[in-house]
Amino acid sequence: MTHPRRLWRVLSALLLCLAWLSAAGAEGPSCAAPLRVGMSLLGVAYFKQDGQARGYDVDLMQELGRRLNCTFEIIEMNRPRIFQSLERGEIIDLATSTSRTPERDAYAMFVPMAQTRDYLLVPDRLAKPGFDLNQFVATPALRIGVLIGSNYSSFINARLSVLARQGRVDATVNAESLIPRLIAGRYDGLIVTPAYFVAALRDLPEARELRALPVLEGETYLSGIYLSRKALDEGRRQQIRDALQAIHQGGTLLRILRNYFPEAMARERAGFKP
Repeated sequence: MTHPRRLWRVLSALLLCLAWLSAAGAEGPSCAAPLRVGMSLLGVAYFKQDGQARGYDVDLMQELGRRLNCTFEIIEMNRPRIFQSLERGEIIDLATSTSRTPERDAYAMFVPMAQTRDYLLVPDRLAKPGFDLNQFVATPALRIGVLIGSNYSSFINARLSVLARQGRVDATVNAESLIPRLIAGRYDGLIVTPAYFVAALRDLPEARELRALPVLEGETYLSGIYLSRKALDEGRRQQIRDALQAIHQGGTLLRILRNYFPEAMARERAGFKP
């Protein structure tokens, strides 16, 4: 007959083994394969440093991967191609600067991850007291630069429509070229969010003559990420959404943003309500 103490020791050992195996299983990959993420070079959101991917969207992706025990593969492409690939289910979009549209909602789940506003970026010679987007539009010689695939408020869209009818819009799919083209005089202003310009105004000597004027007539708006309905089943989409909401509500998102934005901008960006 087995002694009760010996039996207890055997049972305890078995329970410890089961606990260890359970923990080991939990630490294993929870994604069968790396999730493909479409990203385009965009200011402090996504850039390359010594050949390595950097930026607050990259930091967010890595934090998400840590929480879900998943790995990600970055596929670099321009914004129009990202939306085409997202619709086909080839990628997910973790660029938190993506605006929400009914067209994108039809094929992907939107998760808000930022509150932002648009700025008019102009040379110092134009940034006189009281100068704003309306005055820009009212000055026939001035041209504006925009990024194809961007979405704006109704206030800004109305002004861009006027400029477009007058042939005063210079559009590109290359976000990296926006500020260099402004510096080179290809156009006289840009409508962009802080993600595009904070690093350039801080680090580029040739950008020190640029001024960022908030478009106060335009409201702040939510931007975020899109999870493809074709690439991810409903359970996986909900799991990623819940993890992203926890990153925001727990303060991790704000800590990430503080590494790239001035404090006031970081707080505004993370200050949205789910």
